[in-house]
Formats: sequence, C-alpha cells, structure tokens
Amino acid sequence: MATDALDIRMARLEGAYEQINQRLAGVEREVSALRSEIKTEFAAMRSEISGVRSEMQSEISGLRSEIQSETSGVRSEITGVRSEISGVRSEISGMRSEIPSLRSELTSRFDYLTSRIDSSGESLRRRMDTQFYWTLTLILGSILIPLLRDLLGR
Repeated sequence: MATDALDIRMARLEGAYEQINQRLAGVEREVSALRSEIKTEFAAMRSEISGVRSEMQSEISGLRSEIQSETSGVRSEITGVRSEISGVRSEISGMRSEIPSLRSELTSRFDYLTSRIDSSGESLRRRMDTQFYWTLTLILGSILIPLLRDLLGR
C-alpha cells in the first residue's frame, strides 16, 4: 500500500507538473505575443517619429530658404536706400557749397535795394520840399496879396 500511495502521489505530482507546464506554456505564449505587440508598436512609433522628423526637416528647410530669400530682398532694399542716402548727401553737399554764393548774391541785392531806396528817398525829399515851398508860396501869396492891396489902396 505504501507503493500505491507513493504511485498516487507521484501521479498527482506528475499531473500538477503537467498543469504547471501547460500554464507556463500559456504564459510563455502570452509573453511572446506581448513582446511581438510591443515590437510592432515600437516599430510604428519609430516610423511615425521618422516621418515627423522628415516633415520637420523639410519644413525647417523651407523656412530656411524663405528666410534667406527675404533676407536677400531686405539686403537689396537696404543697399538701394543707402545709395539714395548717398545721393541725398551729395545733393546736400552741393547745396552747402552754393550757400555762400547765394548769401553773397542776396547781400549785394540787399545793398543795391538799400541804395536805391536811399536815392529814391532823397529824390522824394527834394520833391516834397519843392511842393512844400510852392504850397507855402501859394498860401502866403493868397494871404499877402489881399493884404498888400488893402495896404496899397487899390
């Protein structure tokens, strides 16, 4: 009976080992399936990251070319403005060189006009003096002639 009990125990142990083996095989299959899913997800993530990276690189390249073209345009505009400023500076320099001659011309014209006004004023004074004496003569004559007639008796 001891051998029968030992055989029964051995059979139970073999059954338990068989169940453990089956369960471990199931766990192994699940772990293997989980590993393949993880690998698939990682591959999908890597491909998405690669796609995003290439999109970002193309966008950055496009932005870089846009910035370069805009920068080139701005530089050419700045060059144009600089040349315009240079032209304006040369015009200002030319005007500065003309200022002394214009000042001299204005001074001479002013002196000429002052002399004409002075001479015209002198001429006007002479004419006014003449008219004053004529007017005085007429007034005195109109007063004195009747007085002299009365005095002389005529």
